[in-house]
Amino acid sequence: MIEERIQVSLQNIEKSFRNQKVIDGISLDVRQGEFLTLLGPSGCGKTTLLRMINGFEKPDSGSVLIDGEDQVSVPPNKRNVNTVFQSYALFPHLTVRENVEFSLKMKKVPEEKIVEKVNAVLEMTNLEAFANRKPSKLSGGQQQRVAIARSLVCEPKVLLLDEPLGALDLKLRKQMQMELKDMQKASGITYIYVTHDQEEALTISDRIVVLNGGHIEQIGEGNDIYLHPSSRFVASFLGESNFFSGDTENLSDGRVVSLRPEFLILKKDRPEGIAIPARITKVTYLGVYQRIELVEQNGLKAVALDSVDSEWHVGDNVFMTWDPDNSQVIQEEGDMVS
Repeated sequence: MIEERIQVSLQNIEKSFRNQKVIDGISLDVRQGEFLTLLGPSGCGKTTLLRMINGFEKPDSGSVLIDGEDQVSVPPNKRNVNTVFQSYALFPHLTVRENVEFSLKMKKVPEEKIVEKVNAVLEMTNLEAFANRKPSKLSGGQQQRVAIARSLVCEPKVLLLDEPLGALDLKLRKQMQMELKDMQKASGITYIYVTHDQEEALTISDRIVVLNGGHIEQIGEGNDIYLHPSSRFVASFLGESNFFSGDTENLSDGRVVSLRPEFLILKKDRPEGIAIPARITKVTYLGVYQRIELVEQNGLKAVALDSVDSEWHVGDNVFMTWDPDNSQVIQEEGDMVS
């Protein structure tokens, strides 16, 4: 078995701004060549973590290691790390080729090497046909590819991406997600990506780090986190989930059942096993399935997804049931159960 090499290691990182702690003892290892996504709501600390890796912020305590070397005292321009932001920050008076080669010229790389590197990265990012255009003549997606190409051409050990697709429309953003993934695989460079978009994180990531309030809630592959959330926050933030407590699984110790809507089964007649009476309050057609909203006798709301062929109507009285293998028992947080 090949041993996984750790490219970036955050060790017991603490950071406060104006006596407000924004990073609370985070430790995290990032493997070489992986696409790792920091996912969480605004203010959870994901961008601050990124800024401590590239050196724009310094932790109050803890270590930031790249290839085993502590970077806390290393200035940003001396770290072998590049950052791509949501704003492209391209030089408007330079062509695509000139934008991409700019940093290499500043480093006084030999001209023949510049041509070789720039040609390779333009091909990787599908920009060869636009090499002589100015940024104003490019679409938003093309401009973002130029920003990425400019970061990749210096062959950094780590590429940091801070919500780089946030300014794009939905269709272009989805297209760029797949292109980013392809670029990352082709380059072999370690990507650390920041987003608050759950679907985006599931689409592009090898692993996802779910952040909340300056600490890590859960780390894992997207499908594992989605199917096996460790907390109510994770179940709610990464997709949609139903929460049931009480006699559904003999839970009386502060635990609840988390169940994704696609696993909630509706029956007209009382089934054996789990059977919770409920009334349908809304049915929404969504193309390949229907979204069915319900309320049970104690006022708990739930959501189910069913095929478009199913005959459900507002006001129908039904029973909610599920296969326990498709549910996840989690520890309740506070008193959030309805």
